[in-house]
Amino acid sequence: MSLARCAGLELHYLSSMDQGPGDATEGTPTPLPRFGESQVRALVGARNLERGRAYLRWGAVYDGRRQGRALKARCEGSGEETWRVRVECDVRAITLAHCTCPAAEAGPCKHAAAVLLAWLSSPEDFAEVEPSERALARRSREELLSFCLEVLRRRPELEPLFETLLATPRGEGTGWSARAARVFRRRGAGAEALAGDLGVLLDEAQSAPGTDSGALLEAASAVASAVLGRWPRCAHAALGAVVDRCAEALQNVAGAVPAARPEALWRLVELYRFDVEAGRATGAASARGPARRALTALREEGTAEERAALGRRVQALADEAEPWLARGWAALRAELEDDTLDEASWRALHAQTGRALPVARRLLAEGRGEEALALARGVQNHELLAVAELLVSSGLAREAEALVGERASRGAHPAQLAWLRARADRSEPVRAVELLELVLRAKPERAALDAVQSQARVAGAWAEVRPRVQALLTERALALLAEWLLDEGDLPGAVLAASHARFPGAQHGPVRLRVAEAAEARHPAWAQALYARHAEAVARGRGRANYREALRALDKVRALEARSGDLTALRTALGALEAQHGKAAAFREELDAWRQGRAA
Repeated sequence: MSLARCAGLELHYLSSMDQGPGDATEGTPTPLPRFGESQVRALVGARNLERGRAYLRWGAVYDGRRQGRALKARCEGSGEETWRVRVECDVRAITLAHCTCPAAEAGPCKHAAAVLLAWLSSPEDFAEVEPSERALARRSREELLSFCLEVLRRRPELEPLFETLLATPRGEGTGWSARAARVFRRRGAGAEALAGDLGVLLDEAQSAPGTDSGALLEAASAVASAVLGRWPRCAHAALGAVVDRCAEALQNVAGAVPAARPEALWRLVELYRFDVEAGRATGAASARGPARRALTALREEGTAEERAALGRRVQALADEAEPWLARGWAALRAELEDDTLDEASWRALHAQTGRALPVARRLLAEGRGEEALALARGVQNHELLAVAELLVSSGLAREAEALVGERASRGAHPAQLAWLRARADRSEPVRAVELLELVLRAKPERAALDAVQSQARVAGAWAEVRPRVQALLTERALALLAEWLLDEGDLPGAVLAASHARFPGAQHGPVRLRVAEAAEARHPAWAQALYARHAEAVARGRGRANYREALRALDKVRALEARSGDLTALRTALGALEAQHGKAAAFREELDAWRQGRAA
């Protein structure tokens, strides 16, 4: 390599966008076309323009340069990153505004807007520069050497690049893996461009001479590995489509070239490996993207004997793998050998995967419903509903519903509750009531209560269902019971619920206050008791705001004295508060202020 080329590394490494159609020529600088904020807004959009203004205000734009009809600058990002922006123009308008930030894949970004605004506000800050090749060509050997040493002093991280480029050339790898990897080393290339270049490699392999399709096997595996090895950084639909094309190519080779068939099938297993190692693949139900595509191809192309042979090779991988990897390999082996293993081996294999769904499916297919139910009682939540659907389709709907209802009552899993409600929608009225009661028991809330009440009335069973509902709410949701009874016009029942020793604390205080307000007119003594209970519950939370609210509740107790005839209620309630919180300085200060307010 020439020293002149080496001396230009800093410019090329730091600004891969430096050369382009806007470069200046010898003589007078090429004038830029006239443009203003309206043209910038049309290019970047109103939102990016406003954000660009903010970036400009805090001085994010620096190192501005003008090169012919090109503007270049650096712009600090919102984090620690610094992005490089290049703007190109023709004689009439801006033709390109590119940034190295990820957002620029969608079009001109806020950093480009900031650079354009910087040019409009302070063009004198943009130094006039000539193309790096021309600038370097005019330097002497000593100047170039000095320049290179200065680059290394300022940017020591470039030393490996210097060493690589100055080493005796040996040529770059020409294999498919090396070529695919080089595609990803292109700086600033978006996913679409990467996918296009990888597609060119596959096209080349597909048209390569030879009858054994070796080039296509190697290229498809190399390209898929290059993408999947960089996942999820390369998680993009265009690159996912490239991997699908690779899997399809391997499947086609397996189907069309008998000599290459074993190797093609194994390379499909290798595609599945990426999901196994990422912890994503635990079988067909969880397989996504490449793993699912590979599984489909293996099932469609492999005979039972071939899949059994692949299973043995997979088992060898599992034997050497960490436990978390072995589970994924066991899942793949189960998919490959489901129809060839004896039951004992099959059961043992599925025990390794931790998946119950295939076992339940097989048991039900063989008419072994009791065994399937026993299995279903121990399945994990993520498989429960799938197993429940199998039970329903096998005539065990009530058992499945009871199972899901019991599981939902342990944790009110949203998907399980939704499944029970969906089953209720498809059931006859009486059974629908039973299912909605399961939902209410799992998660006592007003919507579930209203659904039970409405459905029970449709079924003509509300008189029978209401005592069960009331008993459930007394046990599980006193605040909901009080609110519901009040809405139903049962004030004594609502007061009884709101007065219960197990009534929840301050978070349900509004319900207790609502009941107390309803009782003021006809049962002021009941209202006094409820306000006193509310004061006690709120004060337990401590803090000035809670003490202040508790004392406001005692104002309600005092206001009802004459109507209730109980002149001791206030003294009793206040005494209870002082006994509990009298040592707290905040309570004493709030109490003094409250008393002064009463005196005034």
